Amino acid sequence: MSSSRPPKRARRIDSTEPPDEDLPIVKAGTPPPELIPPAPFEHDDKFWYEDGNVILVAERVGFRVYKGLLAAQSDVLRELFSDSHPADAQRIDGSPVVYVPDRAEEVRSLLSVLVEGKSYITKRDVRFEDLANWIRLAHKYGIADLLENALALFRSLFPSDFASWARRGALQSMHHSITAVNLARLTGTTTALPCALYECCQLPIETLLNGVVFADGTTEKLGTEDAHRCLAALPVLGAQLAVAVTKIADIKFDNACPNPTRCMKEIGDIRREALGDFEVPGNLLQPPLFMGELHPRLQPQASTQSQESGASLVYQVHQGSPTKRCEGVTGVLG
Repeated sequence: MSSSRPPKRARRIDSTEPPDEDLPIVKAGTPPPELIPPAPFEHDDKFWYEDGNVILVAERVGFRVYKGLLAAQSDVLRELFSDSHPADAQRIDGSPVVYVPDRAEEVRSLLSVLVEGKSYITKRDVRFEDLANWIRLAHKYGIADLLENALALFRSLFPSDFASWARRGALQSMHHSITAVNLARLTGTTTALPCALYECCQLPIETLLNGVVFADGTTEKLGTEDAHRCLAALPVLGAQLAVAVTKIADIKFDNACPNPTRCMKEIGDIRREALGDFEVPGNLLQPPLFMGELHPRLQPQASTQSQESGASLVYQVHQGSPTKRCEGVTGVLG
């Protein structure tokens, strides 16, 4: 009786069995070697067109789409498809199977704009995860117009001025700030770094050092230099907070105020309103002060009109130059 090892049993594409551990790892863009059973994958629920002519496989999820449509938008993808033409390439119903090392969620996000149209970006509220996927894969596969549009939206989320930041609202998750820093580094979008790094500084120290694990099991963490940059900024932010509290408390009005009692009450209201901003737990320095802005009602030599008495209120705030006050912080985080 022969002692030779019997050949491995071929698997169906829709098999749910785990692959043999000794199967070779398939590199991006190349089909499995000849005579080796392909790794099983499942059809994507959304992007599996029966008349598609190429199958992208990412994380054991297959996307059957249109080769020409994708190739027209990316030279990198066109070259990838051209490498899948050999006679021994894996095919299903005549369609070549191309393996990519991306996450299935990333490919799904990319196809949502390449197949459904780039106007998809502006027709609905964009999830930050989708935006991040567009930026990563558009950068990787050289899809210039998608990258440009996605980065424009990205810059609006992490602007370089407070007025834009205030209009943005809160992040969908503070953990997205880590992803934002990494995207800014990847694409050279340096204007987004101070804002993104500042928001990273609001995260727990453990998260700064170890990153965050997302729902799909992937981990996103800061690079070593950026993590160190945030740690170095923490005492600077704390010191700037103390300075800001002191400056806001030192509000004075001059002799031009016709109603001292009314002016004092108004100043007290402004002081309490401003100092209340610092009671928010977790924030080392509120965004207006970090961006070099005063409280909206605390402007040097400002005048306000009391709605009740009609008295003109003139007061002085000894806060120094907002730009210089924040140079130490932005210098650390930029």
